Amino acid sequence: MDTDTAIRVAWDYLGACPPPEKSDILFLLGNEDLRCGDCAARLWREGYAPLLVTSGATGRSTAGVFTKSEAELFADRAAAGGVPRDAIVMESRASNTGENVRLTRALLADRGVNARRVLIVQKPYAARRVLATLALHWPEPAFSFAAHTRDFDEYCADGRSRDEVVAMLAGELHRVAVYPSRGWQAPVHMPPEARRALHRLADAGYTRHLLRDAPLP
Repeated sequence: MDTDTAIRVAWDYLGACPPPEKSDILFLLGNEDLRCGDCAARLWREGYAPLLVTSGATGRSTAGVFTKSEAELFADRAAAGGVPRDAIVMESRASNTGENVRLTRALLADRGVNARRVLIVQKPYAARRVLATLALHWPEPAFSFAAHTRDFDEYCADGRSRDEVVAMLAGELHRVAVYPSRGWQAPVHMPPEARRALHRLADAGYTRHLLRDAPLP
């Protein structure tokens, strides 16, 4: 498997998810890509859900980079895109995906919000890991997923470092393989070609976001 093939295999595997459906809430999990806020605003304008929840303090990719919490920045971005402030709920303590899910679930319960259908908004290549985390920590609702694009080249087209995105793909593959054994997400099937893609990307030097305390599967 060459590197370009490994990138495509990783992108397609990590981004596999149910398409957006009308839901009770939009749930935007914090990350470094503020375009997710634009995506959430568009979905709200199109009537996919009446309420937007943004979640996140800072994480490994935003600590020392963002001057506000992820939840606040995404709320600001969504508001600039037309979402009324009274249609946005912020959860500003979570520092990882598991906390995004658990703290948001508790916050909605405290507010009496019964979310039976939830539309996740996140980076496209985070879909498989996020959905596996939800399956473990919040299994009751029906989940669908939205991202501002599903195309790798388009995702990188706004000046993002292609090498950084590929390194993130390798890190996501590693986490999907390792996190179930740590009790952080539900198990997911990783086909042999996805494992080969992870090893190929690591061999090509895309190791920046790999877990330092776990071997490659």
